[in-house]
Amino acid sequence: MKRNLETKKGELSSYENGVNTLGTKVNSINGQIESINGKLATLRTDWAAENAKELTFNDNDFHCPTCKREFEAGDVEGKKAEMLTNFKTKKQNALAEINTKGANLSTEKTALETELVGLKERIENGKKSIETFKTEIKTLEGSIEAETSKTTVNGNFDKEAMVNDSLVKNTSYQAKIQELEALQATIEEVPTVDNSELKEKRAALVQEIDTIKSQLRNEDQIKAVDKRIADLEKEESDLAQQIANVEKTQFVIEQFNKLRIDTLESKINEKFKFVNFRMFETQINGGESECCDALIDGVPFSDANTASKINAGLDIINTLCEFYQVTAPIFIDNRESIINVIEIESQLINLIVSENDAKLRVAFPVSKQELAFDLSA
Repeated sequence: MKRNLETKKGELSSYENGVNTLGTKVNSINGQIESINGKLATLRTDWAAENAKELTFNDNDFHCPTCKREFEAGDVEGKKAEMLTNFKTKKQNALAEINTKGANLSTEKTALETELVGLKERIENGKKSIETFKTEIKTLEGSIEAETSKTTVNGNFDKEAMVNDSLVKNTSYQAKIQELEALQATIEEVPTVDNSELKEKRAALVQEIDTIKSQLRNEDQIKAVDKRIADLEKEESDLAQQIANVEKTQFVIEQFNKLRIDTLESKINEKFKFVNFRMFETQINGGESECCDALIDGVPFSDANTASKINAGLDIINTLCEFYQVTAPIFIDNRESIINVIEIESQLINLIVSENDAKLRVAFPVSKQELAFDLSA
């Protein structure tokens, strides 16, 4: 009954919306008809004015426009006949045009009036249907309230009341009840007769009735379980759809993060010639964790040889100097461990291990000059 009530309410809403839409269309058609009536009235006025026109001759019409001499009598009559013919033709054409416009407008008006009659009839039928639905809804609401009051005790579901209601509607049960009542009437009418057989039959009927009651209870439980299963399956379907939507959103986010990571690393590595930086590391679960690892030809800085580490440091210094627009002398310790040093804008100071030098010796490659400093001092 509740499902039927919701269906009726939906149909009522649909009919009400339909009636409102038809009402709007009726107002629109009435406006169009009023506009056509106004145009027809204007055409009638124009037709009357055109039909009342008469041709009048002016003396100046029969004089030569150049020398102003009056035309001959024969020419005047010919001119008048020509002007009259032209006037009648023009007048007839104008009246015919007005009549054509009026006929078209009248046809359009008739079509609109016919449509208007149909719309009004549909509106009336819709209103009747609306009243019918309202009555049915009110009846259903009363029935639901009555059933609810029968099947609830103190606001809780009364299974026994529902089973009893099912027994009333069960034809097999009712037939057994009538048979039992007939047997009881027979027993009461013949009290002196041995009724043991009847009692046994009565006991069998009572047992059969109890069996039917048990079956009905089981049937109600099965229906309740089936309904619960259907609800859970629907909830499972809804949750599966929600999970799919979340996974879709998560996938888009992960793709965006991957693109952001790739773009960030690309922008950073564009500024270096020898070193590449890995800013994010892919985890086992597929996620990305932030890091900042310097790579030399794909080898981590910590695992590279001394020469590669020195060139990597110089490349980083080059980039920082270019970014901050500042240069400063650079000391390279253990310079003897690297052969080729990358190009760099800053001044290089090489510290080289020399077993033969007991004192600190400073050499300037350009001038080949050397300065010796006594370490003991």
